[in-house]
Amino acid sequence: MNEKLSEFFIEKAKNELEITESIKEQSIKQFREWLNKHPFIKYPKIDEKIIIKYLRTNKYSMPKVFESFEKSLLYGRSFKSNMEISLTTEKKIREIYNTGAFLAMKQRDNSGAQIYIIKYKLFEDFKVSADEFLTFSTSFSMALENEEKNQISGVKCIMDCRDVSFNIFNILPLKTALHFIKNKKYIPLKIKQTYIIGLPAFAVSFVNSCKSLLNKKNQERVFLLNDENELLNYFEPNVLLEEFGGNLKIDECLEEFRKKFINGNNFMKEFNSKFEIDEEVYKKLRKENYNEGAEFVGSFRKLEID
Repeated sequence: MNEKLSEFFIEKAKNELEITESIKEQSIKQFREWLNKHPFIKYPKIDEKIIIKYLRTNKYSMPKVFESFEKSLLYGRSFKSNMEISLTTEKKIREIYNTGAFLAMKQRDNSGAQIYIIKYKLFEDFKVSADEFLTFSTSFSMALENEEKNQISGVKCIMDCRDVSFNIFNILPLKTALHFIKNKKYIPLKIKQTYIIGLPAFAVSFVNSCKSLLNKKNQERVFLLNDENELLNYFEPNVLLEEFGGNLKIDECLEEFRKKFINGNNFMKEFNSKFEIDEEVYKKLRKENYNEGAEFVGSFRKLEID
């Protein structure tokens, strides 16, 4: 359950989104009407918190909200096996969590953003498979995106690539990674900035390929740093781990976020089991609407909603 928002986040949401309670309620109503008449998605009694998450992260632009919801469901379905967690897999991803390979910082920066770190060398050392990596990262992402503060202020990612070997591509194949990057914009999580530390020479072309899939605005949010010391040019010590020149301890950060991570894991399983999606209908409608320049097929116009 989300903790009560402080005045800082309440005011930030009001100032940046400029949304009144009336607009919020009307938008929720429109979303429910749109979903009820949707040609290829069936999702009974969707929780209001899920709707609000998509509204906030798309700044209440309804066409973007609809597209984000559609595409994130389709993206999730393309990795359906990673959403259906067995007891064995669940045990493994909790073991991965304890390594600190994905780690959310205990403190937020001055903008209210949550900082999280991905340590790729730990994934190599722990011999994580591609399926385990995708299942784990999806659980972690859902834990981040379900937190109201992150819906308002977003998150910042630090990717620690120090000492990784070419084996990193065995964990996440190029095709899968590019598919993830291409669909990232539809995930209801505002990644404000990404900092990549110690990128080895062999991975530069790979990162450039990934960046080329982003629009110019998002490309400018990616920073390549030579080493961890450069992070202090962008962050205060109180939001960084001790190994990066900060004040935070790994164990404290792990414990602080543990319950939220487990909730994200449980939410992923529940979310995936509730909705039905007819991909054949989607492909047919998408093909019919392609020449009209439609970005998605379930818009108000297509469903005749006022």
